[in-house]
Amino acid sequence: MADDTKKEEQQQKKNIMPEEEIFRQRKDKLMRLREEEGYDPFQQDHWDVKHTLSYVKEKYD
Repeated sequence: MADDTKKEEQQQKKNIMPEEEIFRQRKDKLMRLREEEGYDPFQQDHWDVKHTLSYVKEKYD
């Protein structure tokens, strides 16, 4: 029974498309970053203000 389970798992791994494997790896890495390191690359902590309203007005007026 355990051998059948291993064979099924190996067959499923063979049937995985390369895109699905890449997606799975990236998802695992993101989950690890969130859980272990408390880091989320998609969370915006602050916004960089590059151009003030006066700068835009002077440049494009």
